[in-house]
Amino acid sequence: MAYRVKEAAEVLSISRSRFYELVAAGEILTLKEGARTLVRRRELEAYLDRLEAAATRPERMQSRPSRP
Repeated sequence: MAYRVKEAAEVLSISRSRFYELVAAGEILTLKEGARTLVRRRELEAYLDRLEAAATRPERMQSRPSRP
């Protein structure tokens, strides 16, 4: 299954402008079919999976000062 840009942006709850920013940054891959730009559902799912992984990644522990 594939979505048009407007539909894909709606699925992600982002603006079309933000969607195109993500495409330009290489975060979301698109397909061209004539004049239409399409995005596979699995591409949107992969993007969301990467967001989730980044959000749940443990932060680096800050170094504690050494004791005298």
